[in-house]
Amino acid sequence: SMPSVKDYTAKLRHDHSSRLIISGVDIAQSLSGISLKLMAFENLLKDYPIYQKKVVLIQKCLVPGNRILDEVNTLSEVRKLVQRIKKKFGPHVIDYEEINGSSLQVDKRVALWKVSDILMSTPIREGLNLLPQEYVYCRKKPSHPGVIITSEFAVVSSVLNGSLRVNPFDIKNTVTTLDKALTMTTQEKDTRRARDEAFVTSCTSSQWTRSVLQ
Repeated sequence: SMPSVKDYTAKLRHDHSSRLIISGVDIAQSLSGISLKLMAFENLLKDYPIYQKKVVLIQKCLVPGNRILDEVNTLSEVRKLVQRIKKKFGPHVIDYEEINGSSLQVDKRVALWKVSDILMSTPIREGLNLLPQEYVYCRKKPSHPGVIITSEFAVVSSVLNGSLRVNPFDIKNTVTTLDKALTMTTQEKDTRRARDEAFVTSCTSSQWTRSVLQ
């Protein structure tokens, strides 16, 4: 693996030393459901105070600049929520960054997947997003297994059946699902990973397209 991956991984571990890491990399547009994700995270910290010192959400917002009005509105809403959560629960619960462009550098992504206990991608509507697959691939054996929380409105939820599915509008259920992911036994994580790993490592892009279209 690239030396830069090691550096980024070390930096992330250092910045969030003892916390469980929930991560998200989303396009800053309303369909990505970032605000709903943040509300669920806020409610998790409120309903389960034990997590206030134990978890961090690393949220990267990609700003491609192709739907200006939507992006401006989304970012304004997301920033307000980030500020509100930090004000209530302290600066260490969220690590938030906005990135110009439509993707995060591959070495930074791989580093993020390597340290993330949970990948949370909960769009309101989405076509094919390959990041959850990439996460599965980066966490394959002998790495520790991670957990993917995805939206029932995302194509990826129909192909990765090891993931936990939520309706992002149902904040209460998303909170319960986050708690489930954070307390899941290694054995269950392993079983779920095995289902997805087999799919991600054996599937060619044409099979992919076929299973998605079905």
